[in-house]
Amino acid sequence: MTRSPIPPLTPRDASALREIQAYWQAHGYGPNLRELAAAMGNATPSVSHGVVAQLEQRRLVETPRLAGGERIARALRLTEWGERALAAYGKVTP
Repeated sequence: MTRSPIPPLTPRDASALREIQAYWQAHGYGPNLRELAAAMGNATPSVSHGVVAQLEQRRLVETPRLAGGERIARALRLTEWGERALAAYGKVTP
């Protein structure tokens, strides 16, 4: 059985993952999109929303949901795959 390679990250991906991870470590829960936008230097949460949606599609972050499909507030977190990708970021030279 072969392992899948760690997904490459863009600088924006890595920034978002770092900020989510740091927020969890500091507060014990995830940031909302406005807080993530501010931490990443974005003027509006819409940019962060797009980044988070893309990271969710790549399964690097997750937001647990209630039985009805509604997202749980402040539960955005890195997946194991996201933690691995972030740890590997910067160790690979182009």
